[in-house]
Order: sequence, then structure tokens, then C-alpha cells
Amino acid sequence: MKSVLNQYLDCTDCTGTTLLSDAFDIAFQSWPQQMWIAYRCPTCDSVNHLCLNRDVVTQGYLDGAPGPCLVPTRQLHVDQLSVTAKSDGIAIKTLNLSWDIPASS
Repeated sequence: MKSVLNQYLDCTDCTGTTLLSDAFDIAFQSWPQQMWIAYRCPTCDSVNHLCLNRDVVTQGYLDGAPGPCLVPTRQLHVDQLSVTAKSDGIAIKTLNLSWDIPASS
């Protein structure tokens, strides 16, 4: 089963790896309109971005032209991933785990 406990993300700067559940633990900002979250790499402190959809996590980097978008670099399939946009952030649930990532101010 592909879960947040056995899949890894690569940092876009240092290529250090972060367990997907750990990235959710350290995520510090979200954009609920786009379903994006940001977390800092534990190795180099660089900001990394993820786009969340049902059963898919897309890793990439933000680009602002012609409008805000996430340029994908990698996709992970996650069984039983539930993602909900709220006015104050994004709620993530899978297995018996949950996270609330606050919205950007």
C-alpha cells in the first residue's frame, strides 16, 4: 500500500529526502484555493511546495507567470488520502493521521 509512511519527497535544492508524513508535520503554510502547501527541507531549510489532490501529491515549484502555478516535478500516489480546503487552511487525512496546515496570510 502506498501511504504517507513509506513514500519520500526530494528537496528541490539539496536533493535531501523527507518522508511524506514528515513533510506534512513540518508544513507551515497553505493556499487552499490552489490546494498547495509549503514545507522547509530539514536538511537545507529550503522551501518546497506540494499540490494535494485526492490520492495524489504533486511536488514542484511555484511560478508566477502568467498567473500563479505549480510546475510539477514529481507525483506520488497515496492510497486513502483525503484533502479538504477550508477558509483557514487545508485539512489532510489518511490512515489514522491528520494535519491542519494554516492558510497564507
